[in-house]
Amino acid sequence: MPWISSEGSPMPKVPAYTLVWSPATKAYELYETRERRVLKIVPESPAWFVWLDRVSSFAFSGKTGHYTARKEAKQRGDRYWSAYLTAGEQLTKKYLGKTTDLTLARLEHIAGMLSAQSEAQLPLPVTLASASADNKADAARHTVLAQQPHPLHLTSIGFLTVGAGMFPCTAFLSFSTFLFLLRFLLVQS
Repeated sequence: MPWISSEGSPMPKVPAYTLVWSPATKAYELYETRERRVLKIVPESPAWFVWLDRVSSFAFSGKTGHYTARKEAKQRGDRYWSAYLTAGEQLTKKYLGKTTDLTLARLEHIAGMLSAQSEAQLPLPVTLASASADNKADAARHTVLAQQPHPLHLTSIGFLTVGAGMFPCTAFLSFSTFLFLLRFLLVQS
C-alpha cells in the first residue's frame, strides 16, 4: 500500500532527495536520489529552509542512523516533519518538528533515537550456551553458519554480492539504503 501525502496523492517509495553525511568530505551532501546529482544547498542556510518548504520528503543518512523525513499537515493546517524508519515489519515514527526546527543536530538526534530503538527491537542472538538439548540441530546449524563467510558483501565498485550473484546496488536498493549498507559493511571489516 503506497503512502498517501497530506494532499491526498500517493507518496513515492523512494524519496526524490537524500541528505547524506560524507566521511570523505566530512560534510553533509544533498542529492537528487535517482540522478545522484549533488545540489548546491547547504543545510541550515536560508536556501535549505526554502528548499524544505518546497519538498514533501527526503531521505536522511547521517552519522548515527538513517530514515525518511516526510512533511505532514495537522488538522489545523500547520505543517510539520516526521521521521519514519522501517525495521523488519515494524514502522517507527518520530516527530522532527516544523521546517524551522530541521537543523543537522535535530536530524542526527532523531536518527540516533530511531537507530537505538530499532536495535532494541531486534531478537537476541541464539548462542550455543543458551541452546537447549531439544534444539541441538539449531545449535549445530548456527555453528555451521557462523563459520561461513557472510552471504551479503558490498564490493568496492558499487555491486552487492548475495551468495554467488552480483548485482548493481541501485538495482534493488535506494541510494540511502546503499549508503547505510556501505557504512555498515565498512565498520564490520
